[in-house]
Amino acid sequence: MYIDYIFPMLISILLVYFIIRPRLHILQLAPGKDTFGIQLIIALSMCIPTIVAQNYIDKATGTLTKVHRITEISKLPESKYYDVNVFYLDTTHLGIYKTSSVSGKYGQDLNFELYLAIPMFNTARDTNGFACTYWIGENYTKRINNNLSPNEKARLANVFIQESERLFRVTNFSNFSYLEKYRKSDELVSFEAAINRGFYADSKDVVVFKRKHGTFESRLGSTFEWIFYSWGIGTLVISLIFLFVKLNPTRIKLYKNGTLKTKSDLEDFLVLLVPKKGFFTTPVLIHLNVLIFLLLFFFGFGFMHVKGGDLLRFGANFKPLVSEGQIWRLLSSIFLHGGFLHLLMNMMALFFAGLFLESLLGKWRLLLLYIVTGIVASVASCMWYDATISVGASGAIFGLYGYFIAAIIYQSFPYKIDSGFLYSLLAYIGINLVMGLIGSGRIDNAAHIGGLVSGFCYGVLFPIRKGDG
Repeated sequence: MYIDYIFPMLISILLVYFIIRPRLHILQLAPGKDTFGIQLIIALSMCIPTIVAQNYIDKATGTLTKVHRITEISKLPESKYYDVNVFYLDTTHLGIYKTSSVSGKYGQDLNFELYLAIPMFNTARDTNGFACTYWIGENYTKRINNNLSPNEKARLANVFIQESERLFRVTNFSNFSYLEKYRKSDELVSFEAAINRGFYADSKDVVVFKRKHGTFESRLGSTFEWIFYSWGIGTLVISLIFLFVKLNPTRIKLYKNGTLKTKSDLEDFLVLLVPKKGFFTTPVLIHLNVLIFLLLFFFGFGFMHVKGGDLLRFGANFKPLVSEGQIWRLLSSIFLHGGFLHLLMNMMALFFAGLFLESLLGKWRLLLLYIVTGIVASVASCMWYDATISVGASGAIFGLYGYFIAAIIYQSFPYKIDSGFLYSLLAYIGINLVMGLIGSGRIDNAAHIGGLVSGFCYGVLFPIRKGDG
């Protein structure tokens, strides 16, 4: 997904924003209009052909390797596609792995996933051993509403298992044209988990295949042609736009002289994220959270969603492990995030709180408040949940907002803050807490409340009066 979709999208967006966008300021647009729509069209005209080309390269690479028996694969150079004549599928000793995941912007979808690994041998006699190298992978999925009651979810989960069993019984898994080897991916990890739960759990260096139908030559379809179709359509649309949009002669002169203002609001905002005197700790905390997330991403642990098991490996808060003495998880968990949207929302909230509080508290007291309330939030989560994986800076951020409320009440700020601002802040906190109560169960309300209360108490016990530094 990252290579085929996310990277082409990011590259297109960056090229348009930093190279093409400044040059679009010479266009003569109607009052109140900007170039965002044109930027979007240009980015799509670059991104779509790149994605199609990447998809074509992915399908086109690799030749079809023909083998007589399945075990002959180990004697040949590694390949991506295989045509096997003789094999035996042991459908009575499956590897089975059942899991579920939450998706959707607000976690409104619950996905049931069942992964089956079917052992492959040369003949039925080869099943006498306790190891198997080659497997056929088959998976079934079902999506339901995550806001259903626990009993209804359990009922639908049982229905899904029954439907999957029925499909398995009626499927002829020997019916395929050729096999495609699974590359390193979340799917492969799930199939390996299924293998480790099966009869041949001692297998090492396993190879999992995907059944493919149709001729090997037809796998490309019309992908190659669509590289040029999509490029041509995008070029035509952009050409028509610039055919009817006029240029501004005055701006052209300013651009050539290097005096045309081409900075955007985003650039002005990014400048604020550079640590400086008076606003140091907040940008550093944001950078640290983002850096940890990017490291997990570049090492292949997910972008839009990071699995709970991977979060546990890197320090997520989990009561059973904390009870065993891994106290450091109370701190490390506040720098981990379960996905990009989780990170984005938390960093926006952190930036807003830090923008007001750092000038009041100073960089060291703000850092202390963030860490202390974050740890208290983690402790609250452990006290409330027996076995829930918890990550995110939101507990510490709620601690900052708790202190924010106390500072407004004690009139600590050197400037007047309108009561409407306090009501807005309370409404924001209330909405988030209510969403945690009625939401999907992925929101750690215990951490939010623990952070909020501890931050407020900190502000009450150690108030800053006007004129204090």
